[in-house]
Amino acid sequence: MPEPGRKRSRPEQPLNLESLMGNKPPQALDVEEAVLGAMLVEPATIDESMEELTPSCFYDPQHRMIFEAMSALVNEHAGRPRTSSTTSKSSSRRPSSGT
Repeated sequence: MPEPGRKRSRPEQPLNLESLMGNKPPQALDVEEAVLGAMLVEPATIDESMEELTPSCFYDPQHRMIFEAMSALVNEHAGRPRTSSTTSKSSSRRPSSGT
């Protein structure tokens, strides 16, 4: 316990909890699946999802790969209509992560 009248010193830099704790599993893989499903079913959600999310937001490597494939398609085909068919073809061309 600190002495009365003595101030506690604060660390100069904030703690990086990720480096201290490591990459912990998320509590909701089902949410990752729901986001990807919404992006496939409703193309209007893709732009908003890409503004808010990055591949590192997905814990599951397969979910991350799907998001990256969708993002690549959007960047390749900007201005063209998106369909689940083109997304499926793109992810089948990507190499397997080995999992």
